[in-house]
Amino acid sequence: MSFEEQYYASLFENTREAVVTDCVVKGKVPDWLQGEIIRNGPGEFDLGEEHFNNWFDGHALMHKFKIKERKVTYQSKFLKSVFYETNLKHNRIICGGLGNNSIPDPCLNIFSRFFTQVFTTAASDNCNVNVAKTWRCILPHHHMLDLHTVFIFQQFFRIDPENLETKNFVDWNKLISVPITTAHPHSDHNGDYFNIGSSFGMKSFYNLVKISSKHMSGTDPMQEIEVIGKIPADPLLPSYYHSFAMTQNYIVFHEMPFLIDVRKILARTMTWKKGLDCFQMDETKKSIFHVINKATGKRVEINYSADPVFCFHHINAYETADVNGNHFIVMDICCSTTSCLGGKSTDINVLRSSKEELKENIKNLTVDVRPMRYFLPLTFDGDGVQVMPDSTARATPQEPGSWFLEPHAIITNEETTLARIGAMDLPSINYAHYNGRKYKYGYFIGNSGFVPDSLVKVDVDTGKKIVWREQNKFPSEPIFVPRPNATEEDDGIILSTVISNLPEEETFLLILDAVTFTELARAEV
Repeated sequence: MSFEEQYYASLFENTREAVVTDCVVKGKVPDWLQGEIIRNGPGEFDLGEEHFNNWFDGHALMHKFKIKERKVTYQSKFLKSVFYETNLKHNRIICGGLGNNSIPDPCLNIFSRFFTQVFTTAASDNCNVNVAKTWRCILPHHHMLDLHTVFIFQQFFRIDPENLETKNFVDWNKLISVPITTAHPHSDHNGDYFNIGSSFGMKSFYNLVKISSKHMSGTDPMQEIEVIGKIPADPLLPSYYHSFAMTQNYIVFHEMPFLIDVRKILARTMTWKKGLDCFQMDETKKSIFHVINKATGKRVEINYSADPVFCFHHINAYETADVNGNHFIVMDICCSTTSCLGGKSTDINVLRSSKEELKENIKNLTVDVRPMRYFLPLTFDGDGVQVMPDSTARATPQEPGSWFLEPHAIITNEETTLARIGAMDLPSINYAHYNGRKYKYGYFIGNSGFVPDSLVKVDVDTGKKIVWREQNKFPSEPIFVPRPNATEEDDGIILSTVISNLPEEETFLLILDAVTFTELARAEV
């Protein structure tokens, strides 16, 4: 088919590994920007005559831009997971993931194949969602000593940041009996590492795990991870979650009504069905927010509920007080009323279809993700509905010790429609200095159609926005890098990898001035 007939198809083609290559720099890279940016995402969708049906199943490809003395290099390498190696060996989809059924390895003999099908599932270690660090920051001045790639089901590989070689699989279940954790851990300002993970059994729990900063200089800090708190979970239908919020003193965990059907997970050991069959959105349930004390690991004995929403990404959270001395948590999240995991929005077959077919499917393709603000009362001397100042966020008292939360739209649907931003997700902030603290700016990708097509800077207090957009350009998650010794929150730059559906256009690393949101430079691969 022609370009017009396959408008976005080139964005979902197989990608090859790239050796270290000099980029063509246009513009001026800030002289203080020195370091490496390593990202991760699906990079291979077709094997032989077969292809993955879900975008999240593409083989994990790691990308690295190295910036030194205003020069930029690029390299990429596939993560050598069992998922990847098995499919590559057979040049077909043996390990299917979310959108394809899996099949037993045809190289196994009849007896081992029987036992494999009854007692195990296909490999699900295709860690293609995030790159997380256990200590030290990668930009602008420090070199990261330990990197982990992360999958949507929260599994980890350790990788070498120098050459992107796969080092080893990190089995959390052997470390702390918590087989899955979020794809977005947090590092506190004092250096402590926090994450949340699920454990399953007759009694199931959401577990708050921690690595103390005192262990970060050791050989392998992951060996020092410990469970410091537990919240009971439904053993048959626990919540799925992808991230969480952190303030100076608390962790906020969103137990959303997007559920994992444990019985179907167990049945996959015999049926080998696709992973999406094991999830369900129960719109009859409320969203529940748990507040956990970071120092003690104990849950705050206040119940918070809200209308059901699906949330992949938390933006930020912080503690504050009103003029009467009442304390509360402000929490900003990107959320929608429907799941972002399934449906047509991540269906490769739909995303590769013609432009006219895409137009017909736009209502089914787009998930209306918006940045929303909740406020959670911690202490309150009085009664009645509480309204957050300069906001429409409300907290209505229910029975004693319970609040029903109504969010404030940080940016309204009308505003995003007028600006052609559409859905907004994959948020970034000045993490090093403002994570868990009162902040003013968030940075997002905007999606006005079928794939992300803009970068958006938002004043989270006023909703004021600035948009970067170029025709036929599709940016990745923005990354904020602060200028050394900066005194203003947005004094820094935004990095984003930008691709195009035009064959003559190059992929490039975009460098924006975070204050003005204007381009400083681009490094073309």
